[in-house]
Amino acid sequence: MNKIRSAPQSHLDKHSHCHQKAYNDASLVTNVQDQRSNNALTSGCRTLSNSSLSRSLSEKSERNFSIVVTASSSRCRDGTRRKPTSLFLLSSSSSSSSSPSSTTNAPFSKSTKINNNKNSKINNLKKKITLFFPTNANETPSPTSSPIFRDSPADLHVNLAFFFFLNPFSDFWVSFAFSLDGLKWVLFFFGFFFSEVIDRFSRCNSTRDYSRRKIEWTAEFGRRRRKKSSAEKRCDVFSGKWVFDNSSYPLYNESGCPYMSDQLACHKHGRDDLGYQYWRWQPHGCNLKRWNVTEMWEKLRGKRLMFVGDSLNRGQWISMVCLLQSAIPTDKKSMSPNAPLTIFRAEEYNATIEFLWAPLLVESNSDDPVNHRSEDRIIRPDSVLKHSLQWEHADILVFNSYLWWRQGAVKLLWSTEESGTCEELDGLGAMELAMGSWADWVASKVDPLKKRVFFVTMSPTHLWSREWKPGSDGNCYSEKTPIDSESYWGSGSDLPTMRMVENVLNKLGSKVSVINITQISEYRKDGHPSIFRKFWEPLKPEQLSNPPTYSDCIHWCLPGVPDVWNELLFHFL
Repeated sequence: MNKIRSAPQSHLDKHSHCHQKAYNDASLVTNVQDQRSNNALTSGCRTLSNSSLSRSLSEKSERNFSIVVTASSSRCRDGTRRKPTSLFLLSSSSSSSSSPSSTTNAPFSKSTKINNNKNSKINNLKKKITLFFPTNANETPSPTSSPIFRDSPADLHVNLAFFFFLNPFSDFWVSFAFSLDGLKWVLFFFGFFFSEVIDRFSRCNSTRDYSRRKIEWTAEFGRRRRKKSSAEKRCDVFSGKWVFDNSSYPLYNESGCPYMSDQLACHKHGRDDLGYQYWRWQPHGCNLKRWNVTEMWEKLRGKRLMFVGDSLNRGQWISMVCLLQSAIPTDKKSMSPNAPLTIFRAEEYNATIEFLWAPLLVESNSDDPVNHRSEDRIIRPDSVLKHSLQWEHADILVFNSYLWWRQGAVKLLWSTEESGTCEELDGLGAMELAMGSWADWVASKVDPLKKRVFFVTMSPTHLWSREWKPGSDGNCYSEKTPIDSESYWGSGSDLPTMRMVENVLNKLGSKVSVINITQISEYRKDGHPSIFRKFWEPLKPEQLSNPPTYSDCIHWCLPGVPDVWNELLFHFL
């Protein structure tokens, strides 16, 4: 029976609508037929079914494009499944025909137990694939045949270009060929999948409503504390006070950093009171390691330092670049703004300082660093694969995640969910699931002797001045000094969230170091940009005259508070 197979969901991109749909291109032709699998590759297994999916697209011009996908699925005697077990490659056709003139049988071996557990995606990355194809029509494929990539115009009459994409969610390994008038090319794509990716336009096709489901965190959570080292017992660098120090601070000039963000360049955009730049963090009973540019570069020599998270972590990354860049000659440093990963390179030290936009740590419809605003927040709570491919080779990782979970209910789309059904959960519960997936990656992939991982706690907000000045009705605008009370704790820092995060981090032990910026930053109501910033466009006069509405009391001016976060990082390194 002919039918249209819908594409399996894998990761999230701009075409996703949180439900499966078949590709409906104008020239889509789908044929499902039974094939016999290769006995040598399915020894001990009973053939269940073999399907071949062919898809042909024809353009109005003389160019013809053909795709053939073949996958075999077998069930073994022990009940496990092996798929696919064979692949048939489409040979290029003549330029006047859009259908294949011949087909070459080129099996490849792949044996993987299919596990319905959502965590099986990690193991799927370890699939080993061996591909063989004959050098002429009479040669039988074998493990001693030619290597994967081969160019034999005399026999195949084509030029081969080989591309390999490994995707743990793909159900089909795709081979496609296209021909141009007077020229035959064959392109093989393995691991390519017809899947959709969630983006900010995604919508959920939900049949289950979990909008009333909520995770409650009480005081009993988070009470178990990680044992402090002897050094930590001698000096708790997170307990202290802010000291005015205009002789040592700021550590750099705003105008002297060519990589400064307009969103954080408060003086440039009209803030004349520069007192926010002159405060130094002083721990009780000890001193924070004094910042040293040369020493920090030596710590980074030959390494990749990567910040992963949201715009607050991006602010810390910009701070680190500004703290260090002046020591590198202009012709020996560069910035590569290749979103979502932006890289600052210092050739002299063979080092990079990088930022990866991943505000929710797991895959989501907010993963575009520019276009990430959406009515619905949709995540894959069990998958960090897309992001981990970027961060896994870094030597020092600095993660954060918080404020994006504070914007209402979150829709959950599991990686194994093929119907596209979404669940809905409150932000704290969804964050717990995401933190669990991130922690699973850390636990399984991080060797503390080879890789340093830091987690930066929540950055506080100062949205309501009544919290530190009872009876007032403002925000951080016009604030010029820190809060004096060491017991101050604003409503923007959610204690249940902190307990949940602490509970997750405690289980990771020495694999993760915590940089607790929350309490020390709570005092700095004076450190935000308020109206003195540019976000895409400068504020208009009518907006500037309305600070209660248009003040940014979330991010931080630079130089400023994030510089101290990096001093803490330097202290622990």
